Amino acid sequence: MKQVGALVMAGLIMAGCGKPDTTVVVGENGDKATISQNGQSVTTTDAKGNTATATTNGSGTSYSDSKGNSMTANGSQVTTKSANGDSATIGANISESDLGLPFYPGSSEKKGASMIATQNGVKSVMSSRTTKDLPSKVLDFYKGKVENGKPSNIDSGDNKIIMLSGKSNDGSDVEIMASKNGSADTEILVTVKHKG
Repeated sequence: MKQVGALVMAGLIMAGCGKPDTTVVVGENGDKATISQNGQSVTTTDAKGNTATATTNGSGTSYSDSKGNSMTANGSQVTTKSANGDSATIGANISESDLGLPFYPGSSEKKGASMIATQNGVKSVMSSRTTKDLPSKVLDFYKGKVENGKPSNIDSGDNKIIMLSGKSNDGSDVEIMASKNGSADTEILVTVKHKG
């Protein structure tokens, strides 16, 4: 009877203190998860002390860990960073100066498909766009802008792909692909690997 009274008293005291800010769950192996009251943040800690935090709110989602890795997602843009300094932004807003080449005239950006990445100190910029023009016309536009350009093509029924690889004026590696499937718009993918 004394134990029941003690539990009731403890419950009343806790109720008077309001809700806790966080809930902590501990696994059998010592892993722990700390969850915020509103459920928007979770921090996990493994038995070795490594932590990772994930947060979701009205503007997006973010993740980071104690090793220096992180990720943020806002709308159609996702950015990752690794502890070794590599990074990538998918859905990046890319300009012609980022790319180092002009966009194909009259083309439209393909939302959420362009990317900027840095790996081992090399910055790669990938622009994804669409046009009503045929792939051959896209290739003709870029021929004079790519040094030592090597064209190739794949023609398989309704799917036509033309590629051009070479160097930009500053010596960066360039790859251009224009593809058209049936009556769909031509998709243009320009990738430039900028020298460090």
